[in-house]
Amino acid sequence: MRHLIAILPGVLALSLAAGAQTSPQHLAELRSDDPGRRMGAFYRIAAQGGPAAGVSVQVAVAPLARQSPPLQATLIEALGRENAYIRQGLELGDEYSNYYGDLLAVVAELGDARAIPALADAMGTGHLAMGALAQFGRPALDAVLERLNQGRSRRSACAVLGRMLDADNPAHIREPESRKRIEDSLLDASRRFGPLVKVTALEALTRSDRAELRQAAVRELEEHAGREGGTAQEAAFHSLRWLAEGGGPWIRNCPEAVTWPSIKTSTR
Repeated sequence: MRHLIAILPGVLALSLAAGAQTSPQHLAELRSDDPGRRMGAFYRIAAQGGPAAGVSVQVAVAPLARQSPPLQATLIEALGRENAYIRQGLELGDEYSNYYGDLLAVVAELGDARAIPALADAMGTGHLAMGALAQFGRPALDAVLERLNQGRSRRSACAVLGRMLDADNPAHIREPESRKRIEDSLLDASRRFGPLVKVTALEALTRSDRAELRQAAVRELEEHAGREGGTAQEAAFHSLRWLAEGGGPWIRNCPEAVTWPSIKTSTR
């Protein structure tokens, strides 16, 4: 890994020095109604990254996109198009899944606020989209709250909102009004939605800078963890154990959790 890191600057320099231009045909194919053509165009663009393409698609395509505004805009559009395609509920093969993951990684890497709606629609896919949205901070707040209220990827939305409260996130939200919107939305989610969403919302509230909210959230997590059986009980248990073991750099925001040594010493 150390050798790979050492050669990356040279690889990127060679790729950018090559100055490969993305053809209008490639951009048009990325807008095609045929997912196979979109996939093919994406990987042909990646191949223009020269030696960087041998490192990863993300390393190859992101620098090209930053140097080409039309390509950057088209890649963001492509992610939105793929999100819509996935929502059709069709059976997706491994090849398409790999393509979608590569495209998502590139768009997340770009840090372009125009991608917020597409990334919000992709929240349910995991940490790439969630991390990118959390790094946008305030500009992404409305989109994340909208998905929470619409019932799409509610658990992921709660997790992102928690990161937006987290002082260890450089892009965390500082404005009191916006923080209150987040906290109120998480409290509402913890009361109105299903058990797993409730647990995720409570864990997110442990990142609040308001001690009374943290304490109430931890108490409710403990209640869930003490119940018999169910995935919500397991999720609450592991949330508390993680907190008690200092599971995140934000543990200082939830010192209340360390008062449960039974969580810390459990072998479950």
